[in-house]
Amino acid sequence: MAERLRLDWLLELGRQRDWSNFERELALVNRGDDLQVRCYALLARAMRGERVAPEARGLLVNPPAYGEACAALMAQLAQTGQLSQEELLAQLRLAGEMGATGPSRRIALLLGASDTRAAQAVDVPAVAMARGIGTTRAEREIYLVALGRMARTSLRLASVALNKNSDKLTAEERAIGWANVALAASITLSPEAHDYWQRAEGAPLTNFQREWKTRMALRRGDWRTVAATIESMPTPLRDESGWVYWLGRAHVAQGRREEGEALFRRVATQNNFYGQLAMEELGELVTIPRPPRRPPRPKSMRSQRCRPCARP
Repeated sequence: MAERLRLDWLLELGRQRDWSNFERELALVNRGDDLQVRCYALLARAMRGERVAPEARGLLVNPPAYGEACAALMAQLAQTGQLSQEELLAQLRLAGEMGATGPSRRIALLLGASDTRAAQAVDVPAVAMARGIGTTRAEREIYLVALGRMARTSLRLASVALNKNSDKLTAEERAIGWANVALAASITLSPEAHDYWQRAEGAPLTNFQREWKTRMALRRGDWRTVAATIESMPTPLRDESGWVYWLGRAHVAQGRREEGEALFRRVATQNNFYGQLAMEELGELVTIPRPPRRPPRPKSMRSQRCRPCARP
């Protein structure tokens, strides 16, 4: 409880921009996983002129959780040139993909675009699409967000609209549009998903898109695409046991057994589903974990039985 109170106090100090007290209290925190506290910590350093963009990029991956802290950090980095326009556009795509209306509005303003139109792209995509693709890069990105949101409801309408406006978009923008449509098709396991992913070749993908592209390639047995897409994932995602296992399977399927077995050994010791699959690939038996060396003492068992239940 004391830790939670300290985190709440840190959020208040951050909102007040009281950086001296914020950093003093921050040094006393044991748990450093609160996203907004971490954003305020980077904001404090950024306002002293430090370059914190590399660390910020690792944090700014979940727009619905940004709150005031991460929004302020992004604004500061944009104003000082530590975040490029391309990075802000990527943030706008991410916010749209996750249905985060508030962050979409704030990022649109940082790009000099209409926050109302950005909100419409997320919440009422048909209205945003009816207004056309716009003229600036940010306006076209908002249109592509609306296209992806529309595809969640109607793949046909989204694909028709993208084909109709294809000549008004750059090659990269067209690829981004097809990636948005492909994601919606993949979530519903639509048979058209493979064709859409092919059209999306060269698009900068979000982590969610990479995961779904990989799943659809797995369904087709397309091991080359499975390997390429997993290897394109950022390290924290690529190191998850499931993707390590499937990358190993992709290597084995393509005749690179030694590389595949090296990956299986990385996860075979983990006591989870993919760890067991990796053990099977290595020819090892899946066994019940060993019992503790020393059984619990009767005294400790009695103390647990006697412990009263917590009252609501």
